[in-house]
Amino acid sequence: MTNGPKDGLDVCPVCGMPYAGEEGAVCHCPAKEEASAFEILVAEARSALDSARYALGTGDYEKAGRLAQSAAEKYGGVYQDALALQVRAAVKIADFALAYGLADALESQDEKTKFIDEIAEAEKRDRAAKERFNLALTAAREARLKEAETELTQAISLAPYLAEPYRLLVKVYAEMNETEDARHYFRELERRFPGDPSLYEIRRLLSEISDFEMKEAKFKYNPGTFGLMLAGAQIVLLIIIIVILLTR
Repeated sequence: MTNGPKDGLDVCPVCGMPYAGEEGAVCHCPAKEEASAFEILVAEARSALDSARYALGTGDYEKAGRLAQSAAEKYGGVYQDALALQVRAAVKIADFALAYGLADALESQDEKTKFIDEIAEAEKRDRAAKERFNLALTAAREARLKEAETELTQAISLAPYLAEPYRLLVKVYAEMNETEDARHYFRELERRFPGDPSLYEIRRLLSEISDFEMKEAKFKYNPGTFGLMLAGAQIVLLIIIIVILLTR
């Protein structure tokens, strides 16, 4: 039997074949008809747990926590594994209170201690990231843009789940005329936080920058523009020569 996602697709926890449907659904196959209700429940729980692991690995932390909780509710035999996955998912979304509560429910004292240490370390990184963001905010307001850039990239490295550093870094790069970097971090903001309310405003800002760059490039490299400028310069020079000759 093959459980869990296969190449990112959901599969039936009973027969192992891919299917398209709701989370935790089971396809209508002969294997299901032959299985007992308990076997189906266990298979569904293990499938949900495998899907939770997959979601955790791909960065969909909220889905991972939801699937792990579903697995634990379906079958007590996977409860501890599901609980550990829920702790990891809670840490990834910086819900430290939830993570501590879940870790405290683990039966293994060694595993509980390990997770509590990990949560404490994650809290330190979270605080450090927020401190760096505040430093970057002050630097940006005072037009110390390179300093702001350094603080923001470090904040993102420490806590990639925070949207604020991405937002500000896009604007800092735009102010520095580093448009490629600004677009890169905007794409990251859009990918990680698709519902972020600032996306429309920042997209408009980058669009305005792109329009300006296109007009500037057209002005710089248009042969007709340079021809007009040269002709204008020649006319001015001719007028100056005529004036000099007339005043002699």
